[in-house]
Amino acid sequence: MKLHDLQKQFMNVIKPSSMQKARGGAEADVFICEAMKLPQRQDPELCLQIYCDSSLGGRLKALRNIFHSCERMVGEPFFAQMTTEFLTQHASQHLTADAQGQYFPDFIANYSAAFTVPYLSDLAQLEWLWYQVFHGASETPRFMQSDYPVTQLWEMCQPEYCGDFVLQDLSESLKVMLIQREQRIHMSHLTQEEWDTWQR
Repeated sequence: MKLHDLQKQFMNVIKPSSMQKARGGAEADVFICEAMKLPQRQDPELCLQIYCDSSLGGRLKALRNIFHSCERMVGEPFFAQMTTEFLTQHASQHLTADAQGQYFPDFIANYSAAFTVPYLSDLAQLEWLWYQVFHGASETPRFMQSDYPVTQLWEMCQPEYCGDFVLQDLSESLKVMLIQREQRIHMSHLTQEEWDTWQR
């Protein structure tokens, strides 16, 4: 088997959907197991499952680091279940947060268990933009519109926040710009006129 084919086969095996099947007792891919050069008395299927669990855990941790406000909003158990289902349904050939995190807000918007938290997908979108601005070029702005006060929700979910978790008006719509200046992320509310100017 050529190296490229072996790598592709390996990537297919460690997709989250494949991991779920492995937990149900499915045998690990025979080509991968035969290709793994292991010492005697080591079970290749067990070694592969350990890697799969580690890979899934790494991607779950990456999503937690990006969408930590969402996790704080709904709680760790709910967030863990939601992200696990997301990774299962949106298996990526690229094992990076960049390749998968961009689809997470849309997933939340259609995730029935989160319908009682209608602003959660917008909060996720704000966190994804924050992540992009933080890792992107300085002075490159990102924009979003929301029907909810997402910046206030974001502030309430920060570890240093000590106030009450109470919003007077959830119907406040916003137009938000995020930009990095002097190694700090700035979030600004835009008027309609400012929004139109930036969108030209």
